[in-house]
Parts: sequence; C-alpha cells; structure tokens
Amino acid sequence: MKLIRFLLPIVLLFLVAGCSYTVTRTGKGVFQVTTSLTSPQIQTAIQNSLADPSINSLAASLQDGYILVSGKHVRADGTGTDSLSFRLDLGVADGHLAATVSNVQVDNWLAGPDLVNSWNQKLADGLTRVGQKTAHSTLQSVSVTPAAVTLVWQVTR
Repeated sequence: MKLIRFLLPIVLLFLVAGCSYTVTRTGKGVFQVTTSLTSPQIQTAIQNSLADPSINSLAASLQDGYILVSGKHVRADGTGTDSLSFRLDLGVADGHLAATVSNVQVDNWLAGPDLVNSWNQKLADGLTRVGQKTAHSTLQSVSVTPAAVTLVWQVTR
C-alpha cells in the first residue's frame, strides 16, 4: 500500500504531463526508459517548479544544449513588470537531474547567488517529477535539442 501511495502521484503527474516515452528491456529486471519533453511541457514544468506568482508570461526556448527562459516579473511594490530571462543547463549528477541556472536578469539586473541556487534546486526537482517514471530509477543522460529535452533512465525492479 505504501508503494502505491508513493508511486501514484508520480504516475499521475507523468500521464498528465503527456510526455512521450519508450521502454526497452536491457536485462533481467532492468529497463531503459527514454522520456522526451517538448518545449511547452518544459515551459509548464519550469513555471510549476518555480511556483512564483510574481513570474508570468514564461516562455522556454529549447536550444542546442540549453534552454533559454524568458518572461515577465511583477515588481514587489506593484508598480509594473520587468523583463526576466535566464539560461538553464541540464545535466546528470550522481544519477539525478542537475539544473544550472545562469545569467538571471531582471531588466538587466543580475540576480544574486541565493536566488540562483534556490532556482537550481527547484528546477531540478520539478523537471525530475515530470520526466521520471518511477522512484527506482537512475538518470543516465539528458540532452537538449531545439525539438525536445530527452532524459534516459535506468529502471530496476
């Protein structure tokens, strides 16, 4: 029962996200799951991961090797909005998705390291929730092309 309660949200999120995936058996009880996420799916995952109501009109543009994110940031005092942009690089660290945010600019003001570090963790966690099929998996590789973000997982039973 605990396993069902743990896996159900992951499976539901995976199905709702609508990402495409392929499963290949690579050994006894071992599978390779390749997940492909489109630009709109990545955009939604980034927006949900940051969970910041002051950020809106978010757009994710998939490039060769990285994601360029832009949007609007509502000023804390409510006096208007500023343009927001940052670069998002994805990689693998110890079998988990690693997100590296760089060049965070809000109307040409560079964000400090505390904000960047917080976003790195939030984005890695949020994108993992969308792309990871099961908790019993290890991320093998991630690639970003203009067509999709592709994550390759090794899953064991």
